[in-house]
Parts: sequence; C-alpha cells; structure tokens
Amino acid sequence: NVSDIDEKEILARKRDCSAKLSKMLQTDGFALVRGTGMSRSVCENALIAAKLFLHDAEEPVRRSCLTKDRARRGYSPMCTENFASLIGEHGPNDLVKKYRV
Repeated sequence: NVSDIDEKEILARKRDCSAKLSKMLQTDGFALVRGTGMSRSVCENALIAAKLFLHDAEEPVRRSCLTKDRARRGYSPMCTENFASLIGEHGPNDLVKKYRV
C-alpha cells in the first residue's frame, strides 16, 4: 500500500527508477516501460504527443536535429540507413525513421 511507504522510501524508489531508465536509454537507445500505474489515456496521450513532436515535425525541424554522427544520435529520416552494411552485406535502406537521444 502506497500510504504505508514513507516519503524517504518513495524518493529512493524514484531515484532508483530514474537511474535505471537513464542507463537503459544510454545503453540501448530505447526503454520498455511497464506497470507504471498510469491510466491508459495518460499513456496514449504521451504517445500522441511524442508522435507529434518526433514524427510529424516539418522536414527543416527534423533536419535541425541531425548530427555528423547520425548512427548514434539525432533524427534519421526513412530510407537513409542500412543495417545490412554493418555486417558487410548490401541491401536496400531500412524503412524506418529514428530519433536517438
């Protein structure tokens, strides 16, 4: 029961969660978040906001996020990267858009 947990314990849990999330984003580039206790509508609204911010931005805005080292961070438009090349193979560019932080 949340009311049985003292404030110090809640803060410690938040710090632990924040550190784990940060490490996951830094090492993997994404995070799978489950069991948040948030309502479905809050999660859906967050996804809609993220889509508007990351996917539906105008091309000049997306291009402003590009870096010379696009393979590790920044926005990568669809069909501009080819993961087959990482293993020495040739193939069509990937049909994905990415934004790495």
